[in-house]
Amino acid sequence: LFKDAEQALADLDAGRDTPAFEAVADTIIGLAGEVGGFGGIDGRAAGAHATHNGLSYLPETHAILHGSKVAYGILVQLAETGDDTEIRNLIPFYEKIGLPLNLEDLHVTDQVDEKIKQVAEFAAKPDETFILVDPTLTPAKVADAMKKVEQVTSDPAA
Repeated sequence: LFKDAEQALADLDAGRDTPAFEAVADTIIGLAGEVGGFGGIDGRAAGAHATHNGLSYLPETHAILHGSKVAYGILVQLAETGDDTEIRNLIPFYEKIGLPLNLEDLHVTDQVDEKIKQVAEFAAKPDETFILVDPTLTPAKVADAMKKVEQVTSDPAA
């Protein structure tokens, strides 16, 4: 993915079926199958999808693609587990292929603290899958993780 994603996206936009596009498509399909197969229903979602689900309640995110919201959710999940280094490692890749790094990239610019709270409350619900990442999960932990993403992506050196 890291090697071929940028070229694959350019090829897709140009309507070209190329080795780079095929490699990325095969990787995505293969990884999704492995996660679904080995992880079962619980392995398919976790924190990234729970964050996506919470974001989907915000009208300004309705035009944002599912995968883009999940990509942001990956950053939130990494922040919640304390893996700031991996967030920093992903920033150049996300920038290169146009994935959202923060809430502004998801068109969330007004009443940000209130919206973080709304997303966090949804993502931390017991019937959502973020709890699989951290059995002691609370809305405050998710909100703190979202704020950490905002901080790290605005100043990766911090």
